[in-house]
Formats: sequence, C-alpha cells, structure tokens
Amino acid sequence: MMDKKDIPLSTKTNMIISCIVLLTLLIGFNQCVYKPSGKMNQKSTSKYGSTTIPSPGKGDASDIGTTAKLPAGLDMPPMNTPVVESEMSTLEVGVKNFEQINMTMSALTGVSTNEAAIVTTFNDITTQLPSDNNVKNFLPSMQVAITKLATEYCDRLVETDAYRKVIWTTVNFDQGPTQTLTTVNKTQLISQTVERFLGPIDVTTANSSKAELANLLETLISGENMTSSLTTKKAVKGVCVASLSSAYVTLL
Repeated sequence: MMDKKDIPLSTKTNMIISCIVLLTLLIGFNQCVYKPSGKMNQKSTSKYGSTTIPSPGKGDASDIGTTAKLPAGLDMPPMNTPVVESEMSTLEVGVKNFEQINMTMSALTGVSTNEAAIVTTFNDITTQLPSDNNVKNFLPSMQVAITKLATEYCDRLVETDAYRKVIWTTVNFDQGPTQTLTTVNKTQLISQTVERFLGPIDVTTANSSKAELANLLETLISGENMTSSLTTKKAVKGVCVASLSSAYVTLL
C-alpha cells in the first residue's frame, strides 16, 4: 500500500480541486428543503423496489449513543432516524437511499452492479450511505461514501472501452491529451458528461456546470504528461467522479 508521503503533490492538488468542484455542484442544490405538497399519501414506494435498511452497530452514524459526553445542557441529537411514511408524503425533495444510489450510478455509467470491484466497494460502504430518503438525515460522511462509490464506477467506466465509447464518443483514450483533448473535443467531452450524468437541467445551470467541469479538466491535465494516455484517463475519471457524485445524481 502506498504511504501518504509517497503521493505526488500534483495528485493531492487534483484531489483537492475535485472536492472543490463537487462542493460547488452541491451548493447549486441548496434549495433542498421540505415543503408541504398539499396532498397526503399513506404509502410511498420506490421504483427500485423494497430495500433493506442497514442495522445499527455496523459503523454508521446510529452507533453514536445518547450517553456520549457533551457540554452541560446539551443532548446528543438523534442520528439516522427512519423517516415516517406520512412525513415522506409531504416531501418534494429527498435523497436516494443506498440501493437507489447504486442502481442509479450503474444505469448512468452502464457498469453492472455485479462487477467484482463494484460489489466489494458497495459492501464496504453500504452502512455509510443514506439508509432512507429523508434529506434531513443526510450527513457529510454520506457524501464521502457516495464519492467513493462514484470513483469505483468511473474507474470501471473509463477503463472499459465498451462502456466509455457510449458516453464520450470523441475521445481516443489510447492517446494523450495533446492528441485527443483538443479544444473542440474538450468542449464535447464536457457537454456529453453533463448530458449523461446531470440529466435535463435549465440552460443557466447547465452552462455553469460545464464551466466548472471545464476548469476541473484543465486543472487535472496541468503539469501532467500530455502525451500519455494515462493522463487522458485520469482527467476524464476526475470529471466523471465530480458529476456522478453530485447532488444532481443523488437527489430524488
């Protein structure tokens, strides 16, 4: 295993930039609030079918007990409280649960949920992903887990020709950025990414997202070997992860 000291500075910088871009995309959805819908449904169903909620004691936030020491006068707030069906019926915006996130990423990338690397990663982080659709239960640690899963899906997507050529039709992944990431191709790559992963969004939001992803792409290839296909793949993976782990994908 590579020691943290061995990680190149450029890689660390790229990771930081990716996180900043992801945060920017998330901020675009800061309007996620609860609003009465005016119509009460007694039961809410998911297009992905029934799900099994991870049980407490498996490393999720529910492990934090009420006996934890806090300053006098403060009580430990409840964590990951299951959403009540009557409450869910009043939601206009929610967050996808662990199974829905996994299925959505699979559908968007074309990568099967049954691939060994995906299965291993998903099993490792299931209890860190949202257990229900209640956006009020969403924790920062859940976004970290979502990003980890997106990273695995994007890795398989970019490394598999049959998957990647469906989305990025103008990129030759066997060439370095100098050859394949021309000005025209970079513009098309970003547009194809937004259209594939962010879905139908208004023009202003789409343009803003494209600008952020274009800046990320430039940062990821800056200072790298511009004639290496590895640089091309790494850069596209970064753009993919920032998009696939964004609120556009994880919100209902």
